[in-house]
Amino acid sequence: MLTKEMLAEWRQNPTTREVFKRLRTMINEIEGELGAGRTLVHSSAEETLAHTARAVGRIAGINELLEFGIFDEGAT
Repeated sequence: MLTKEMLAEWRQNPTTREVFKRLRTMINEIEGELGAGRTLVHSSAEETLAHTARAVGRIAGINELLEFGIFDEGAT
């Protein structure tokens, strides 16, 4: 079992910090794609929905990784 202390140490590891930095960059890139309309498929609303949902899902997944090990008060 991972303790709060173990996770805190892991999050401070230089390699972990670099990975998290790259993950944040990926989020910014995906948000840029969404903002620029790169998920828009003019000929198909369904394809637009699929591309947009995939991009939003990628952001959500990356955020889950970035939040890994953040505990609520009282958690062990």
